[in-house]
Amino acid sequence: MKNLKLLYVIFVSLFLFTGISAQINKAKIRFEEEVYDFGVINIDAGYVFHEFSFVNIGDMPFIINDVKTSCGCTTPEWTKEPVIPGQSGSVTVRFNPKGRPGPFSKSITINSNAESQPVILKIKGTVSTDEGEVTTEQKIARIISEYKYEMGDLRLKYTHVAFNEIVKGTTESRTIKIANSSAEKSIKPALKNIPEFLTIGFKPEILEPAGEGIIEITYNSALKNEWDRTIDRLYLTVNDEIPNNNMLTVTATITEDFSGLTDDKKANAPRADFDSRTFNFGTIKQGKKIEHNFILKNTGKSDLIIRRIWATCGCTAVAPRKTVIEPDDNTQVKAVFNSAGRKGNQKKMITVITNDPVNPKILLWLEGIVEM
Repeated sequence: MKNLKLLYVIFVSLFLFTGISAQINKAKIRFEEEVYDFGVINIDAGYVFHEFSFVNIGDMPFIINDVKTSCGCTTPEWTKEPVIPGQSGSVTVRFNPKGRPGPFSKSITINSNAESQPVILKIKGTVSTDEGEVTTEQKIARIISEYKYEMGDLRLKYTHVAFNEIVKGTTESRTIKIANSSAEKSIKPALKNIPEFLTIGFKPEILEPAGEGIIEITYNSALKNEWDRTIDRLYLTVNDEIPNNNMLTVTATITEDFSGLTDDKKANAPRADFDSRTFNFGTIKQGKKIEHNFILKNTGKSDLIIRRIWATCGCTAVAPRKTVIEPDDNTQVKAVFNSAGRKGNQKKMITVITNDPVNPKILLWLEGIVEM
């Protein structure tokens, strides 16, 4: 009987520990809103867009695995890369009103590693078939309803442009719909300090009162001297003045195209092989620094190049001893975790990008517990 009781206690303890561990390793996110009302949309208005923004408020990187919608008329785009704690991402929804008169309500289901599963967002509104003359006041009312982001008289559908994956050397374009919410004056939007890898076009260059247009953004990845996840911030002006909240965010994930490699080139390619991908530092006191050297060996037949290496958190510094590793040679990748201001369970991600065609992106982890 005692043995049965002991087995029962062990079983319950393991069950509780597993449940607690699962909760610890779940990401936590907060959406600015979970329901968006487009108001009244004319059936011939064309696609309308809305960006649902979220912030990772947990201790784990947040990863969206899939996004599904309840209707083919609704198309989602989302942040594909892991969103590190404290950073933001988005799910942008495109709705086509054509052929769908009357009220509508569509759901967007997000499957991810979030603590609550699944996350469900909704868009709603009414599709109008009214073909009568629309007054300026009605146009502005619709603009204010549809264009969420306000920068003086300039309003935007969204302020985050996601290029998702873009192959190094290629060029892609995206657009942002914009509008003039003024009933009296024209406005001329512009962007300050545009980097060389971006080409910006405003169509039209001047927005008439209650007028609408687009910002076309073209991304030339050949001119961007970075790899993997990149974030750039642009700042709008309106009639040469700087409005409040005037920032645009442009993100992209720049990858290398290995699809054209021949069998011979693949056989002679470099190979990135770490001695381990996780280092558990156990339990430490807050304020202590932890150092660990991950060993990276090139087990391939040509030079291994570290394209980029970065950590998800400012509390973690990481640097390789060298960035070009010859065949059968190795290098140390030094990671330093500063626990100052941290407490509880910690799991910090380090991303290593190389020219290994089999494993071009490798994730390393520093994990443990910080006590006060």
